[in-house]
Amino acid sequence: MKLIYTGCVCCGFGCHLEQETNRIQHLATINNSMYDAAMKCTNNGVTYKEALETCSIPTETWEVAGQMTMNFIKGECVIA
Repeated sequence: MKLIYTGCVCCGFGCHLEQETNRIQHLATINNSMYDAAMKCTNNGVTYKEALETCSIPTETWEVAGQMTMNFIKGECVIA
């Protein structure tokens, strides 16, 4: 997935229009420390993560959430 940033990498503007994996989910995989810092930002007692999820913008992929991954190599399933 190629991303073109025109501003802050944590900006949620337009994320509701993106299909998964959106730029917030992608940030979690390429720069986890920046993702963690952004999701903890708080305004009036509401974190950025809570605000995104309230707007139905997914913030984690199932791999980041701790689910297993399955790799298929030449017809064999390798569970990691």
